[in-house]
Amino acid sequence: MWVPGVDVSRPHLIGCDGVGMSALAALYIEARCAFTGWDRKRGEGRRPALDAATCAVVSSAIDPDDAEVLRARAAGLPVVHRAQALASLMRDRTGVAVTGTHGKTTTAAMLAHILTEAGQDPTFAVGGRLVGVGNARTGRGPMVVEADESDRSLLLLSPQVALVTNVDDDHPETLNGLNDTLALFERFVRRLPVTGTVVLCTDDPGATMLIERLRGPVTPRVVTYGSSLAADTVIGKMTTRRGGSHAVARVGGRQVDVHLPFPGRHLALDAVGAVTTAHLLGVPPDLAARALVTYPGVERRLTLHGNHHGIVVVDSFAHHPTAIAADLAAVRGIAVPQGRVWVAFEPSGAVRVERFGPELGRALATSAGVLLLPVHSQFATPGPDALEQIRRELSEHNVPVRDAPEISADSARFLAELAGPGDVIVTMGTGRVTELGPQICALLDSPLLVS
Repeated sequence: MWVPGVDVSRPHLIGCDGVGMSALAALYIEARCAFTGWDRKRGEGRRPALDAATCAVVSSAIDPDDAEVLRARAAGLPVVHRAQALASLMRDRTGVAVTGTHGKTTTAAMLAHILTEAGQDPTFAVGGRLVGVGNARTGRGPMVVEADESDRSLLLLSPQVALVTNVDDDHPETLNGLNDTLALFERFVRRLPVTGTVVLCTDDPGATMLIERLRGPVTPRVVTYGSSLAADTVIGKMTTRRGGSHAVARVGGRQVDVHLPFPGRHLALDAVGAVTTAHLLGVPPDLAARALVTYPGVERRLTLHGNHHGIVVVDSFAHHPTAIAADLAAVRGIAVPQGRVWVAFEPSGAVRVERFGPELGRALATSAGVLLLPVHSQFATPGPDALEQIRRELSEHNVPVRDAPEISADSARFLAELAGPGDVIVTMGTGRVTELGPQICALLDSPLLVS
């Protein structure tokens, strides 16, 4: 939705309470820029006047026929994408875009935290809320933004530095397989100035294919990180345990120990990517590594709800087979050796479930049992047998599965009664499944369940 030459100085934000749009609103507030905003949660009576607005800004979550979009068009306002507004804020400063199929929110948050701790006073806007911080901040230093490939809006950004965590087949509703995804990321990287830099992970097969595509005389500088001895940042070893994860890496010729207070090999890998990128921005590697010791995490990214009588409750945003497998591997490190992992899974997107059903089932099959919730789908309506492929795969792996018609107190009670000391319960998915976490914790503390 690129509209060249649009004046975005006084925007009207539609859907301003969403995670991405609220980050944009926070940047405008801190920068003391005039804007208006509206969200359907606020009710019809709170629609602002559009007289002073120069454009309307939407995310891809907003339907083109949304009543507020139609009202803006009727008022003669051009409608532009959120990424275009971010691009306008990125002008005249060092822009850093963090993207990739998985982990971009977490990695962008890590990088923003490092730059803050290093005194670089960054501006950042990410698609999740840093615990105790929020999803955006305005500063005088580099600007770190999360760039989204799902709607191709990353092509609206023009950063000087880009970090691509990985490249995987995802978003079947908008992208046509891995080759289309690779072509999209290649196009994005080639938009960087010749003096720019892209950071890529050699441990990811898709990112390695992207590195091969970028070989040639006309391309930004490519900096790599991974366990390959040919990488610019070489990772000697990575370990994950109950108290967090650790990586030993050589960044800029200096060996550093990267400690992260969250378990997961994939998170340790993302942390090394963030340290490598911070080094390119002038942060000494040892200082960047030390900063991650106090990294607070992002809400819904392996967020710990609590430990209740030996039962740990964790919240995960994972919804793609790769991310599900990675998060479940991480939480198995939280359980005691004989502990089990129980999952409440809310599948995301009708098209995604149809495309990845068997893979979703196989990823979930590493758990002890699954409570399967209805599909969370924003646009397309799932068919009556949408979950059958997931059920079949779990059954073939002898993993018990129970369907839950809705997210309810009964769902929470079912999981709370299954788990025992040493186990982990994971609420997983993009929708309302997160609401089960506090309910489960309350039940685990109830005298009726405590033995």
